[in-house]
Amino acid sequence: MRAVQRRCELARRRLEELAKRPPGTPPAANQSNRLRDLERRLDEWSGRLQRAMRVRSSRAKQVVESAAGRLETLSALNC
Repeated sequence: MRAVQRRCELARRRLEELAKRPPGTPPAANQSNRLRDLERRLDEWSGRLQRAMRVRSSRAKQVVESAAGRLETLSALNC
């Protein structure tokens, strides 16, 4: 997950650098294509990161609920 975050941040920085270049800076056509490509990749990575975080959060919740259930069955208060 951290790798995806790092890649998103690197892509975002690169995108900002390209966006700061004045129009007509060679290669202008390639710059425009590169910006679109970086935006697409950044969107993809962001989506993957969000999905991974939801999955991880859901799994962690299941683990905690399972442990809580086991503790409850072993509790002396249930006797």
